[in-house]
Amino acid sequence: MSYNLETTKQIYGNQLFLTHNIKGDTSTDDRHLFGMRVPSFGIINFGTMAAGQVKNFKPIDNGINSDISLKSAFAFTTSATNDEITLRLLDGTTEIAEQKLTNAQMPYSFPPGAIINPNLTIQVTTRYATTQMLLYWQPVHVLDYIEV
Repeated sequence: MSYNLETTKQIYGNQLFLTHNIKGDTSTDDRHLFGMRVPSFGIINFGTMAAGQVKNFKPIDNGINSDISLKSAFAFTTSATNDEITLRLLDGTTEIAEQKLTNAQMPYSFPPGAIINPNLTIQVTTRYATTQMLLYWQPVHVLDYIEV
């Protein structure tokens, strides 16, 4: 089942509330969640990476159709001093952001508001070999996107 968070509305008592529907394979598999109580986490597993290796992840190409909020990054190695990575955000082939995360920052927690559009590509480059590279994310509901 691919991930797709659908915004819905439901009446509780006599008031209309924002809800979220996580679509299942059929409508009977759908899960309706109320308001901000969406405890779900997603894991992007880049797997084992050699030193200097680059891997890309584009949410829309992997069944994630809604904006997501990056929560944390974990680079696992056999040495606590060799887990430096570089994260880049790409719009097509254009780099729009870059952040280096050193071993002193691992595991790294992203600040609130690290929201990624599913059409952007997340690129990870490792400085040293890693046994596993993970990014944790959560679904978000963006009320409005205003471009000025």
